Amino acid sequence: MQILQRTPGATSVNSSGTELAPEISIEFDRQKAQALGIDIGQAAQAAGAAFGGDVATQFETTAGLEQVQIIYPPEDQTNLSMLENLPLRSSEGSIVHLGDIATFVSTPTAPLVTRTDRRTVIHVDANIAPNSSLSNVQSAFFKRLPSLHLPPTVVVRPAPLGQQDFMQQTLVGIGASLILSIALVFLLMVALYNSYTSPFIIIFSVPVAAIGAVGALVMTHKTLNLFSLIGTILLIGIATKNGILLVDYANTLRERGRAKLAAIKESAFTRFRPIIMTSVSIVAGNLALALAFDPGSESRSSLGIVIIGGVVSSLILTLALIPNMYIWLAPSDEAFSRNGHSRKMHVEQKSLPLEPVTS
Repeated sequence: MQILQRTPGATSVNSSGTELAPEISIEFDRQKAQALGIDIGQAAQAAGAAFGGDVATQFETTAGLEQVQIIYPPEDQTNLSMLENLPLRSSEGSIVHLGDIATFVSTPTAPLVTRTDRRTVIHVDANIAPNSSLSNVQSAFFKRLPSLHLPPTVVVRPAPLGQQDFMQQTLVGIGASLILSIALVFLLMVALYNSYTSPFIIIFSVPVAAIGAVGALVMTHKTLNLFSLIGTILLIGIATKNGILLVDYANTLRERGRAKLAAIKESAFTRFRPIIMTSVSIVAGNLALALAFDPGSESRSSLGIVIIGGVVSSLILTLALIPNMYIWLAPSDEAFSRNGHSRKMHVEQKSLPLEPVTS
């Protein structure tokens, strides 16, 4: 608990172990309270609010409904003198302290022991500061944890169904989806082009889109959260669009007899306008999502920021990277013409008409 309190970004640290404390019973003297003009119900409510907390009001924010809770600081909740000096206002308007009308009796209670999988568990939790992220707080906490030199029988791990547990499940699921989407896009292009070389060249447009996505998050001071990870998966299909336009038209020109270098140059020149038009339309469509004009939409703005940054970087870098990868990895003119000629002869042989033989 002390390490989590010293971790940057963690606020309102609490531990279930602090609940294992002796209980103090308040016994009111009704005659003294009546003589001093104190209502016992109001006095009990004041003591409960000071040491147990009470919701004073609530207000609406962009993050949802927030509550204002009034409670003594944790260091004062174990001080009996603070309880005795709790001020109460009498019916006459004067100030009377709780110790003047009540006595305090210690009544030890049985401790509440929480167990999970037959192991004793103590939950330590905290809130995240507005300018911090859960992943940064978690990494900073686990870096400080070895200084405790805990025995092997004590294990510190995310609580089931907690925010850390949900974050790890989300990262595993999104990572698997990212790998699966790349594999499916590659296999689909292999089936369409009947080749492994052209899809491999097109896949190089994905890393350049990732550079723009991460750069956009850094420039806008956004975190890599669930929405930005979903935007990264969407970028795989969007970014490969530019590579498909370039490589597909270059292969078409080479089938017409152009050389490899001349074909990719003409393809980049011809396909530049469609690439610009589609990229501008994607950026314009996600601009409202990235700017987050509506209240409460700030959490989803990272999705639009990732897509815009990835599309812009893919527009700039794909026109430089894909032609160079095409020149480096694409088959030579001799191999391409040999494969194209054999494929054409195979089609012509299958389409020969059958004529009857006459004597």
